[in-house]
Amino acid sequence: MKIFSVSDQEKTDIIISDNTDPIGPGEVLLTDDFYKHAKGCLKSDGIMVNQNGVPLFQADELQNTQTRMSHWYKDMRFYGAPVPTYYGGFMTFA
Repeated sequence: MKIFSVSDQEKTDIIISDNTDPIGPGEVLLTDDFYKHAKGCLKSDGIMVNQNGVPLFQADELQNTQTRMSHWYKDMRFYGAPVPTYYGGFMTFA
């Protein structure tokens, strides 16, 4: 992953990460370093949203996200949404 920084004028309001499964090339999008650098790109009241898969089948993904994101985002929580085209039908987001 390329490490970068942005000035205060370049910071953004929201980052939405619709990443792949946490294996292979997409694995870097679920690391502590990714969450740290994303936080550095957000305004002080910015929002980070991350897709976390189907809780019934990917509970470990939620646990890993909780562990990693909570270091950088003090108001961190999960929510769900129906996605009928995805296996399991219900996706979790952080």
